[in-house]
Amino acid sequence: MINEFLAAQVVQHPTEDKWYYVSTINRESGLHPSDVYSETIVFGWDKEEQKKEGILYQASHCTDSLWEHNRIIKRIEETGNIEDNE
Repeated sequence: MINEFLAAQVVQHPTEDKWYYVSTINRESGLHPSDVYSETIVFGWDKEEQKKEGILYQASHCTDSLWEHNRIIKRIEETGNIEDNE
């Protein structure tokens, strides 16, 4: 199974002292190994320890796509929300 790094960024909540780690990789499908998709995961981020905490959000998109990665970073920076319904 391949996991190919595409992007990662630490993002600060706009009004609170909360930090997030947004990571996107290409990953093989478990059902069809020849199918590869991009997976974006948002973790909590411990700024002092410089480490990821629990998964807060997860989404997928087509291979090599940074669309979801960039969308979620923009949403956090503008609203502090991870999901559309927050």
